[in-house]
Amino acid sequence: SRSGAKVTPQSLFNIASCSKAFTAASVAMLVEEGKLDWHDRVTDYIPELELADPYITDHLNIIDILAHRSGLSTFTGDLLWYQTDYTNEQIIERMEYLPIENEFRSEFGYQNNMFMVAGEIVERVTGQTWSAFIEERFFTPLGMENTVPSSDELQSGADIAYPHDRGEQIGLYDFNGTKPAASIYSNIEDLSSWVK
Repeated sequence: SRSGAKVTPQSLFNIASCSKAFTAASVAMLVEEGKLDWHDRVTDYIPELELADPYITDHLNIIDILAHRSGLSTFTGDLLWYQTDYTNEQIIERMEYLPIENEFRSEFGYQNNMFMVAGEIVERVTGQTWSAFIEERFFTPLGMENTVPSSDELQSGADIAYPHDRGEQIGLYDFNGTKPAASIYSNIEDLSSWVK
């Protein structure tokens, strides 16, 4: 957090898309507990979700959203969350206007918003926020005491590794929507517990 300070094993980084592993593990845990099935239709949990193709809307399942095979191409829809203040609900409402450019279940298209949808399913099945669920099921039992679900939970004075662009420090990205895709902050020590 201090300019010129060295990174330590305790320094907190936004782990970005490595956050997706926690979301996928959350879904897997719920499958193991019998609260979800991999082949469940997404609209059984999020009935308001519509995509531009009605067939995909009707057949999209949990595997599809986690395997990046929804028919949406890579990064399509990112401008619904990146540098906006849209909530997950507002993003879901707008997803029907995104063009379907890939073949459903046959082509890979890297999707942040589909991981947000997975996080929404976790919330609706458990009655907990995605943040509370991953803290209770992963961070606490693994002793990940310095890991937080997003920048809005960083403590004042925390040892934060700030991003830089061409040598200039830039501010932290404050996620509003799509947190389950990329918002976790963690450090080497805590992530070692997660990997083990």
